[in-house]
Amino acid sequence: MVYAFQRARDLGGETHLFSFYPEEGSDLEHLNPPPIDQYRRMQIARFLIDEDIARAEDMEFDENGRLIYFGISSKLLDEVIESGTPFMTSGCKGKDGTVACNRPYANSRPGPRMRNYPFPPTKDDIELIRAQLETGEELPFEVEIS
Repeated sequence: MVYAFQRARDLGGETHLFSFYPEEGSDLEHLNPPPIDQYRRMQIARFLIDEDIARAEDMEFDENGRLIYFGISSKLLDEVIESGTPFMTSGCKGKDGTVACNRPYANSRPGPRMRNYPFPPTKDDIELIRAQLETGEELPFEVEIS
């Protein structure tokens, strides 16, 4: 997927990422969405590529194909995560160029476990995102993260 993001960018395009959501009553309702840590990593990679901060060929993957290095310094990666921007809904910019999409539940159920934020993630949201990146678990919002 990372190389698909890069190819689109190299062709002059922008990419937008929506998590698979198994709609009840659909032919795919029995399937699971991607693991949250995998989805979060793809959000970061897509952002870095679309913003021309990193390139796919500079990223590294483990033997299972899991993205383990984003091609940037850990300091810059921390700043990118802290900004919250990679985790925001993209693809529907307002007149000022910022996100105007208010339909985050097109790829997750309503509630605290959003996969795409229609607003800048709060400090608590960023802590949750960091925990999801580390554990791969859909942690409940109420979890005490330290």
